Amino acid sequence: MPLGAQASCDQRAQTQAELTRCARESAASAQSRLTELLGELRTALEPEHFKALEQVQTTWLTFARNHCRWNGGFYEGGSLQPMVLADCMAMLTEQRIVELKKYRCGKPSPPGDC
Repeated sequence: MPLGAQASCDQRAQTQAELTRCARESAASAQSRLTELLGELRTALEPEHFKALEQVQTTWLTFARNHCRWNGGFYEGGSLQPMVLADCMAMLTEQRIVELKKYRCGKPSPPGDC
């Protein structure tokens, strides 16, 4: 690690509980950024497109939760399960952010084109 650089939460964590806390913080941070992006899209998109996106987001969230529950089910009853669930939601949310950023111009566009 470069001099003066701070270790990330999961690099500093020394227990499973700390790793789980880090994963939950990561998931919460990703969710916060997704919520912020959806706010931007509310003004960037035509009202009918945003209304459709809200419906898609509801479906996406159901998928993400179900997928992560399925994925976490492999660790049922173990101390890893909460971390796996949170990591999964963080990963899927980050992917969703990347996908939705394309619509900041009000239509599908490469990043930086508007």
